[in-house]
Amino acid sequence: MLSDGNVIRMVLYVIDEATRLLDTYTQFPGKDEMEQTSLLCLRMIETTLEKQETFISLLRESGSSVMVSSADKLLLGINPRSGSADHLVNVAKFVMHKNTIPEHSLYAVKILHWVSQSSAVQPELVRMFTNDKETSQNLLHGFVECLESDDTEEFEQQEDNLTSAQVKNATRQNILRLLLSTLDQPAPNLAHYLLGFDLQKPVDKSELQDPGVLASPRTCLHSILSTLRPSDETKSGPMCLYETPRLADLAYRVIHALCANKDTSTPVMRYLRTTHDFLYMQVQHLPFLNSQPGETLVLSCQSWLMKTVAIELKLTSMNRQRSHTQRLINLLLDDNVDHQERPDTGIDSQYSQYEGEISSFRQATIIGGQRRRKILTVLDSINFFEFSPERIHLENFDFEAIEHIIKACEQKSESGIVICNVKRVKMIIMNELNNPQASIASGQRQIILQEVKQILEDIMKQNTSKEVIYSKKQAFESWRQVVEVLLTVCSEELLSKEIRQNVIFELLQDLLVKVADDEALAELNSAVPAVLLTLMANLRHCFLTNQSETLLQANTSQYVAMLDKATTPTPSFGFKQVGGSRTLFSSSLQVVLKGLIEHILRTSSGPQRVRANLYGALLYYLQIGQKPNNLCAAESSPTKKSVGDIIAAKDDEYEKLTKENLETILKFGESLMEVVCRDSCDGHDVGRMLALASIDAIVSIDKHSAWLNYMSSKGYIQHIIESLQQDNSKLENMLQPTPGPLKDLYIYESKMALLSRMAESPSGAYILLQCGIMQKLSACTIFRLRPESESLGPGAGGVESFIPSVMIRYRQILFPALKLCLSIMTSLGLENKEAANKVLSFIISHADVFNSILRDRHNLLCPEHLKELSLTTATIGRAASQGDLESDFFSTDTSVIEYRGHLSRLQRQLIALLPQYCFSQRIHRYLTDMSSSVEQQEEMHRRDMGLIVNEIVCNVVAFCRGIITKSGSSAQYSLVLFSPNLMEATVRDLSSYDDLQGSLISVNRTPNLGLVVYIIRDCSTNFMTIYEDHRQLQRKLANLPDVSVDELKELSGTMTMDKLPTHIRQEKARKILNHRISHRSQQIHLHSYVIENCLFILWRHLEYYLLHCVPTESETTLFQLHTKKHGARNLQDTSRHSMQEIDSGGELSVENMLGTAVSKDDLDLLKSDAVSCINDTFFKKIQEIDQCFGRSRSRYEFTEALIRRIKRLLRLHT
Repeated sequence: MLSDGNVIRMVLYVIDEATRLLDTYTQFPGKDEMEQTSLLCLRMIETTLEKQETFISLLRESGSSVMVSSADKLLLGINPRSGSADHLVNVAKFVMHKNTIPEHSLYAVKILHWVSQSSAVQPELVRMFTNDKETSQNLLHGFVECLESDDTEEFEQQEDNLTSAQVKNATRQNILRLLLSTLDQPAPNLAHYLLGFDLQKPVDKSELQDPGVLASPRTCLHSILSTLRPSDETKSGPMCLYETPRLADLAYRVIHALCANKDTSTPVMRYLRTTHDFLYMQVQHLPFLNSQPGETLVLSCQSWLMKTVAIELKLTSMNRQRSHTQRLINLLLDDNVDHQERPDTGIDSQYSQYEGEISSFRQATIIGGQRRRKILTVLDSINFFEFSPERIHLENFDFEAIEHIIKACEQKSESGIVICNVKRVKMIIMNELNNPQASIASGQRQIILQEVKQILEDIMKQNTSKEVIYSKKQAFESWRQVVEVLLTVCSEELLSKEIRQNVIFELLQDLLVKVADDEALAELNSAVPAVLLTLMANLRHCFLTNQSETLLQANTSQYVAMLDKATTPTPSFGFKQVGGSRTLFSSSLQVVLKGLIEHILRTSSGPQRVRANLYGALLYYLQIGQKPNNLCAAESSPTKKSVGDIIAAKDDEYEKLTKENLETILKFGESLMEVVCRDSCDGHDVGRMLALASIDAIVSIDKHSAWLNYMSSKGYIQHIIESLQQDNSKLENMLQPTPGPLKDLYIYESKMALLSRMAESPSGAYILLQCGIMQKLSACTIFRLRPESESLGPGAGGVESFIPSVMIRYRQILFPALKLCLSIMTSLGLENKEAANKVLSFIISHADVFNSILRDRHNLLCPEHLKELSLTTATIGRAASQGDLESDFFSTDTSVIEYRGHLSRLQRQLIALLPQYCFSQRIHRYLTDMSSSVEQQEEMHRRDMGLIVNEIVCNVVAFCRGIITKSGSSAQYSLVLFSPNLMEATVRDLSSYDDLQGSLISVNRTPNLGLVVYIIRDCSTNFMTIYEDHRQLQRKLANLPDVSVDELKELSGTMTMDKLPTHIRQEKARKILNHRISHRSQQIHLHSYVIENCLFILWRHLEYYLLHCVPTESETTLFQLHTKKHGARNLQDTSRHSMQEIDSGGELSVENMLGTAVSKDDLDLLKSDAVSCINDTFFKKIQEIDQCFGRSRSRYEFTEALIRRIKRLLRLHT
């Protein structure tokens, strides 16, 4: 049969002669014998096709010289009787005679199924079938007739002796399998031909029609839809689910395959949607009632249908076919009884049993006048319980040997399930029993055969159990797809926020209830966390949307009245009670949180992937209670608040929810702490990062420090800190030009984020210092490996690269360390010198790196460099102004000299940044260029860069103020940082002053006091502009619903997007306005801070120069005078320090800052310039700022006091 010999020729001749005689549709002598002979020939071909691959592979392994060809190629040979290659056409013609010879049709379809799997045969097969129009129509009609048989399936059947009904059902099923196997082959394929697609043009351009419309024939697609059509007289859905469940499963699978295929999806879904309303009619009958013995198959049918519904929802939503999407959404999510009830037109007595069960099931879904949502009833139909067969007890067989045989006989079924081949197991066992060497007593054989029967029955039960579990997993997977599409693809216009929120809560609670039982299947439980993660992400989005609207309402009711002063605030004797969405859903949120934590504890010994999804869901949940930045900015806005408002703000919905969340978490005690902390220290990388992030979120709301104390007492914090030094070598590998996986870098960031969170509280900062966090960071060599330039490694050439550049990776390591240092110093305050000293030791350990950052002049306008510089200046400035490491050294220790050198160099580099970023016209022009040619994204980018520049200036000014304050309690003994020159304040045209930039930013040159005056004047001017812009932005946000379309396009940055819905434009505009308002609010605070500190610096310097400084006419420098450590400080002594302060050392000395002595001419020039620069106009601007912004702060009188003192100095001593 595998060579072109007499046997295959005779077989094909018999088939050709049989089809010629059968096509006459007449009686002739020997017809029965001819039919029997042709059937045997078909079976020979089918058996050959089934076993040829195994035979050919064995033949090759044996090294035989026999030449063979595959049977499918032989079937493509030329028929000598017709002169054409029509052997497969002759085989297919038997399908046309299914009423008279049904078994021939079955084997013909099987042959076509085997042959069509060959990519070489499939195109020829379609060409042969469509070569003759009449033959093509007859073949198509034959396949349709086979599918439209009305015989009921029998679940218990013998393959050797099939009845006529069983043969017809097998033929129908094999035709559908043929369609499924050929559908994904290149077009045009056999499935396209049988389903009625136009083969003369691209498949996706076909127009499917009903039979008879535009001369369209009846195809297999019409037969499938007719089979799946729900009964008009009953409510039980398609009757094929209960009469022919195997056929129904394959039919639904074909429909799903057609809808999922990229070529057939568009025409098929359009035909199903417009002509048959197929999916809507089918979903009406969900969930399908599971009835024995077809429970698994009915559930599989439901799975394929739900997957098809998910595709329909996604496509119609993306194509904006709102009416179709809305109907399906309403059907799945509507809980109104009247909307879902359908009239009962009568019940057929034949199906009364099914109807009774369905009616009782549906009545159970109606509670309190509301029908349970269909999406929930579908979930209810998926039972998470399955009783596995008990282990049988064997007396005559070795159980391990039987298990080995069962495992050897496992194979994948058509659905992909690994089941055991019962026939093969039986054959192996019986061969062992019939072995002549086996000694079995005659009376014992019957007992052994009975035990063999038990083994086979147990295998069948296990196979059934696997099939049921697989069908339930598929059913849940299909349900998950529909839920995710509903929540992620469907817009708010289709699914309102209220319904979306309610549905998510109901789904979460139902899922958590299902997995709460210990007897639930582990296979299904492991799939639930992924759904919980998706639901929690969407729930968080709902709350974020609600809080945006709440903020908008707050802006509408407060900002306009407050800024326009249209109304007078009335005294409030009570506090406002804000009933937000978090308050309304408080109990539901706690139920969800409790369920999530219980599920985490139940899966503590299970797969880490499951807990990783649960940690992600927990993080999304905890983010619901976090107050957004824009709301914090609104509360910290420069407005006047009453005492009632301030107290009520501390008890708003965010605070209430946070307290309830913490109470719920703490109820689980150390059991939850142990699980999460263990996962954070060991396990899969993703699970560790999510566990660390979960601890971070919990610690942020844990006001009682229960988690912090537990982690400290159990050694988890010490373990995390010790691991930082162990990760040093791994992080060094991350800085290679071509690094490996970046998982170690991400884990490091997660650890540092958690440590920074702990350091935000004083107790946490103390614990970290006690555990030696700064010593470990000082010992890490990774911080010394800063690249020399930005353009190193992959990712530097473009933003498309996934791997960031080496410099970006280095900053990902450095930034968390600097933020941790700032958190520790901020939490412990100015009084704690130990924290500042330890941070200072970390800085000195890596002094070369920080020096390179401070003196880098090549990336002034690089946002990442600016951020790096901002963090560096903040850390060094605060540590250097608070700490004093010289007390740790002996007076004769040479290390104190090295320490002073490092610190002095860092401090000089720090002060040199002030003229660089305050007096650079290039930076100023770039940041203030907001012309129409600049895109909105670039404009926001420049605003953010300007904010970082303001932070740098603020850090340097704060450092200068800090070391001046630390050096002495009065101007006579305080450190002087600026020379007595107001040149920068007197110049009018800064563009003509650019030639002095090189000298201004020199490290060895002392900046002039005029720079401080210039900074105050520039900040005062910019402050009022920013403040007015802040007020206008608040008005725009308050009036956002009433703005015109053109203005809305401009605000949202969607001028070129004409088809964008209005609500999306408003959401984009709201985000942009909130970002700008937050940006302006930060600028206001930074400018105010800079003005206050610069006023203090100006006062201290003016007081010294005008009161305590005695000019010198000699050649003696200030350095020589200041090195005198003994002698009274008199009017002729220009030293700034007392002997005690000089002995303490460690700070910038006057001789280092002022390289030359102050002459009388310098002081006279200072006095004359001060009168013209520091005048009433100068003070008036500052007082205006203090009037409009300073009143809401506790240090309101500070600026006024400085102004009074400066005025008195100028009035009395100039």
